[in-house]
Amino acid sequence: MTAIRPLTKEAHGHLRLSNEQDVSHVAGQQLLPLLATEFVRAASEYPIVFVKNSESGQFQAVLLAALAEGRNEFVLGKQWQGQYMPEVLRYYPLCLALDPQDEGQLVVALNESSPRLNSQQGQPLFNQDGTESRFLEDNKRGLAGYFDAQQLTGVFIARLAELSLLSPQQLSVSIHGQPQQLNGLYVIDEVKLNTLASADFSELRQRGFLPAIYAHLLSLHRLRHLVDRAASQQVQSRLPH
Repeated sequence: MTAIRPLTKEAHGHLRLSNEQDVSHVAGQQLLPLLATEFVRAASEYPIVFVKNSESGQFQAVLLAALAEGRNEFVLGKQWQGQYMPEVLRYYPLCLALDPQDEGQLVVALNESSPRLNSQQGQPLFNQDGTESRFLEDNKRGLAGYFDAQQLTGVFIARLAELSLLSPQQLSVSIHGQPQQLNGLYVIDEVKLNTLASADFSELRQRGFLPAIYAHLLSLHRLRHLVDRAASQQVQSRLPH
């Protein structure tokens, strides 16, 4: 059970954050949010797709980490197995949350359920005099940058939707001879992209969106790698320990 609270020196002044990596909180998370600024770096390892919120109708860019719900093929124990770790994992258990005292404002918060939190070893969140530690200051700057990148990603995806470039894609794969369907995913329609009006295509280029678009399209070739990874994990899980 998560317990996210605004970060304060009164409540959290005694806490430290272990240097040991622990991403076990996403071990069962099939989809991880991805920033548009990450597409180029992530595309060489992971399939990047889009999903649509059925209530709001808004799209979100995600890293496809498994072929089935409740799994993540890139988490083993506490460790992330890919070379590139998504930004969404880098500041955990620190995060941004709505300020309960001022609706509409964001504050730095802490997921108090994280096993990395302790009072003995690791990076202190606050100095002994109650001021913010260098570690916390660095992470707050990182979270601010993450928030800015989220806004840019929202603009990027909204423009793709406005241009009708996002098309539903049912992916069919086979693991050990067993067919499996992945539904609810969207990808950029390459045919529509290539037949865009010159002015629209030029706009995407001028706004710096083309690298992310082409990285997404290239990333879809990593689906085969994900299938192989899932098949290998299934074999390993059946071996006697």
